Amino acid sequence: MKKLILILFLISIVLISGCDKKIVYDSDTEKVANKNIEENERVKYLFDKNNLSLENLRLDRISEEKDFGINHLNLTHVRVTQEYKGLPILHSQIIFHFTQDEFSSISGDRISDLNVDVNPKITKESAISIIKNRANNLRPDIKLDDKDIILGIYDKKLAYWVDNIVVVVINAYDGKVLHEFDGIFT
Repeated sequence: MKKLILILFLISIVLISGCDKKIVYDSDTEKVANKNIEENERVKYLFDKNNLSLENLRLDRISEEKDFGINHLNLTHVRVTQEYKGLPILHSQIIFHFTQDEFSSISGDRISDLNVDVNPKITKESAISIIKNRANNLRPDIKLDDKDIILGIYDKKLAYWVDNIVVVVINAYDGKVLHEFDGIFT
């Protein structure tokens, strides 16, 4: 019994170790850029085979599950963040699910009705200052790096945000706080 548990544990480690690979999709050049060409080709193959578009999607990761049981199902999950005019949309992840390379379902909703001016009125430096001050008020123990602050779309508005332990989102036109969270769940 102990040997069986050990074998199952080792198999699960092998399967899990390859499940969290970072893939970046560059929508301007329509090329997938990553160190691992095989993974890029795998994603492109799945989407092409199933007539799915990678347009306005930034690939986050691909995970594959091999079923060694009686059904021999091979499941693939491709997690993406949606984009608008090259900018990420906060909390817009969707997951494409494939069973034996055939598209089977999607988790999440496609966002399609956006009309947002993507030219911020406040500078990134101003945004960094506002966000760091708000984050410091929420959690003085958390230090943010400037590179953690992102320009993108939040609630159909252009915004700067940090989504780390703390979350601070400000309007990119006037600097007003749109959302904040101290990272403490009660």
